[in-house]
Amino acid sequence: MAGSQVSRHPERWRWVLGIVGVAVVVIAVLSFRECIDYVPEAGAESFCTSGPAIGVPGAWVLVVVSTLLIGYFVYRLVRPQSPKAD
Repeated sequence: MAGSQVSRHPERWRWVLGIVGVAVVVIAVLSFRECIDYVPEAGAESFCTSGPAIGVPGAWVLVVVSTLLIGYFVYRLVRPQSPKAD
């Protein structure tokens, strides 16, 4: 009996991995930070900037595409599975 439960949903882990992978890429690309440190003798101020590594328009495209991908992955993860014919 336990074998039939495992074989009923063998690829569910792929959809979970897809969701996690998309989330990691989005976080990595959208959380870019850069700091410039000057020594006081140089006369310039140190500063930090942060923002998306691909620019604001690219970030919006990434968010829309990621949302669609994650939505599809969640749909595939939770949809009812039809039994396969042997």
